[in-house]
Amino acid sequence: MGSFATPLHAQLREALIQQITSGAWKPGSQIPSERDLCKRYNVSRTTTRRTISECVHEGWLYTVVGKGTYVGRTHLEPELEPFTGFSDDLRRRGIEVTSHVLGAENLKAPDVLANRLGLLPRSPIYRLHRVRLASGKPLAVQVACLPEHLCPDLFRFDFVWRSLYDVLREEYGLRLVQGRTTIKAGLASSDERRLLALDDPSAVLRTSQTTYLDDGRPVEHCESVFHGGLYEMTFTASAQCTDGSAVPDT
Repeated sequence: MGSFATPLHAQLREALIQQITSGAWKPGSQIPSERDLCKRYNVSRTTTRRTISECVHEGWLYTVVGKGTYVGRTHLEPELEPFTGFSDDLRRRGIEVTSHVLGAENLKAPDVLANRLGLLPRSPIYRLHRVRLASGKPLAVQVACLPEHLCPDLFRFDFVWRSLYDVLREEYGLRLVQGRTTIKAGLASSDERRLLALDDPSAVLRTSQTTYLDDGRPVEHCESVFHGGLYEMTFTASAQCTDGSAVPDT
């Protein structure tokens, strides 16, 4: 496959997602068998199974026992509107968004984070630690990590006033199309209470999100802690049948 600097499973993942986002593999269609994928991309069965499992977990694919693996219907198509983030959401409500930058570091990615970003362990990354302010009030603490090669010299930009996503779009020409998010409720730590001006004890929302480009590559992983009394999240969910089609109204 491609560069030796990128793990084989990450290269294969990118190749499979490219087949989906390009329209070569249509939603609901069956993908080639593991054996065919091994031959086509010159990878082992272990690598192929790991990659398919990751794509299923992320929603790109789904499996039907005894039948095979199919293309999912949950991802944004390239022609849809770009993915929006924290700053976009608040600005639409007429709220001024700024940040207090707590840290901006160049690091080597630990194993777990490297896997989330599709990188080899200890690949160079950026780590941006901020308190996000809405009309001057602390609303969230965020730690964002990004692959260095996608946005060279990132820290030359002023993240007090500028949105990270705006910089990625406007300065690097990157197209962010989807975020995969895990949300948990919890109690704020002492540092989080201090940064968010919370009482003890106070509830917070914790999110863990990986954001993807239109070619399927991860561009950012962000851990956020939101002020439980000031921020809410609204989602629209739709059900799917096991074959990937939408469940009809009843």
